[in-house]
Amino acid sequence: MSSDDRLSYAIDGSDRIVSVNNEWAAFAQSNAGTELLPPGILGTSLWTAIQDASTRELYRLILRRVRAGTTDVVFQFRCDSPGHRRLLEMRVESGAEEYVKFSTTTVAREERIAVPLLDATQARSDDLLTVCSWCMCVVLPDETWVDVEQAVAKLELFDAAQLPLVTHGMCPRCFDVMSSAIADTNAAWPPDVILGRLET
Repeated sequence: MSSDDRLSYAIDGSDRIVSVNNEWAAFAQSNAGTELLPPGILGTSLWTAIQDASTRELYRLILRRVRAGTTDVVFQFRCDSPGHRRLLEMRVESGAEEYVKFSTTTVAREERIAVPLLDATQARSDDLLTVCSWCMCVVLPDETWVDVEQAVAKLELFDAAQLPLVTHGMCPRCFDVMSSAIADTNAAWPPDVILGRLET
């Protein structure tokens, strides 16, 4: 099992990150995420890492459901690297004094031709490109959402001197599915739709 197979972190009742496991640190280090390494990450607010309004709203719904003691929240989502498509499963569970633990496990991984757009070390322009944090689709200027490889081709990024900055958000489909499922405390969990299914 590789270091990205069992990442976990926990937040306190004020939504501050209070612990990360060794696998979290190894994953952050190998993905150019040095700002996410302990001890610097400890004591920071969960909300400083979530910039997109839709994603913030979804996480607030998740925390409300878990802290109400209804059930753990479990869902699958995509978390790709330049050379791999990865499908992860996250479990969000409550603890004492409103502490909440987030744990992820790798469900599937497949190699692909490296996509420089997802490489954090690449030179970037000031242009922004939004990627859905849940299914890894990219929004185009006409507001359609397509796979990363399709977006690179449609936006003609193969020959770009500098790639656009990647920012994360949520596509409407992922937001609708997840927010509806989480808000309905009587619904069976997890929802029937797996957001980040890998194409096979």
